[in-house]
Formats: sequence, C-alpha cells, structure tokens
Amino acid sequence: MEMLQEKISQHFAILMFGLLCIPAAHAEDTFYLGPKVGIMAQDVACPGGGNSCTTQAIFGGITAGYSLLGEHGQFPVDMGSLTLALEGEITRPITDLSLNYYGTQQTWKTNTQALYAVFRYNFNDRYFAMVRAGNVNYKTTGEITQSGQPTQTFKTSTSDTGYGLSGGKNFKSGTLRLDLSNGSKSKVTSIAIGYLFRF
Repeated sequence: MEMLQEKISQHFAILMFGLLCIPAAHAEDTFYLGPKVGIMAQDVACPGGGNSCTTQAIFGGITAGYSLLGEHGQFPVDMGSLTLALEGEITRPITDLSLNYYGTQQTWKTNTQALYAVFRYNFNDRYFAMVRAGNVNYKTTGEITQSGQPTQTFKTSTSDTGYGLSGGKNFKSGTLRLDLSNGSKSKVTSIAIGYLFRF
C-alpha cells in the first residue's frame, strides 16, 4: 500500500511539473496559477474512543490548472459555455488540527496533493461556476499526549476521491475564486479563497 501511495505522489509531482511547464507552449489565458487560503474541517474518532469529533485548521496552498477543451481552452472545441480543464493543487497547514478529549490531547498536520478534472460553466466573460472531481492524497503527522503517559507519534498517508464546487469572477489579470472541497471517505471538508493569475 505504501509503495502505491509513493507512486501516486511521484505521478502527481510529474503532472504538477508538467502543468508548470505548459506556459512555454500554450494558447493565451489557458494556463492559470495562484495561491489560496482557507479552513479545513475533519471529522475523526475522539481520542480515547467514543463519539465523533470535529476539528478545524487554517491552511494555505497553490493551485495550477490548464484549460484544455471548450471556451477559453487550448483546443477551442465547441462545447457551448463549458470548458474542460486539468487542475493540480498542493496545500499545507498554517495551524494544527487539535482535539482535547477527557485528558487526551491529539494534534496533527495534514498535507494534501490533489489532481482534478474540472468542468467550468461560463455565465459570461466575468462570472463562472465549476464542478471538479479527482484524486486527493492526504499525508498526516501528529502526536497523542495523555497525562502520565509517554507521547505517541503517528504518521498516515491515504488516497481518496475528492470533489467540489467553485465559483468566481474574472478580472483583467486573473480570477478570484471560492472553492468548497470534500473527501468522500476521509471526512475532510474545506472552504478556501484564492486568486489565480492567467498566462
């Protein structure tokens, strides 16, 4: 399983590198890249067992994308107001996810790598909505502390199907976008705002 996850990470790195190299030979405004910041919420088993607990953290990240087909795409196939794009995303925590449950303290950081297929509907030249779905890899490191007990550390890496909705507004230099994302099995939900520069 670890070997498979390593291969997924390697393939993701290659795809992200490819996205970053695209501007050298692309049609104008088909490539986009920019930062994002948001809040991540995760439902987990409470430390010590029992009920489900929810915790939140602030994260930052980078999104890179390439519009392939349709309006504003590299290949202007007639798809009406739709555009098909390929999008990669990396996020890192700014604050820790943390739980304190009956004397058991658990803190952890979650890094994500994601690759999505994106369908964008352009209402007009300024406003749009998006649906995206793909694979998300979660890498988590953390520790569990109990009174009178040695601190335990843990590390996990899981892959999940991710999906989300987005909406935004186009400006002359780029796009202001609001993203809502979710993992189907990981119970991780995030909301973020970002600005993507078009090239």
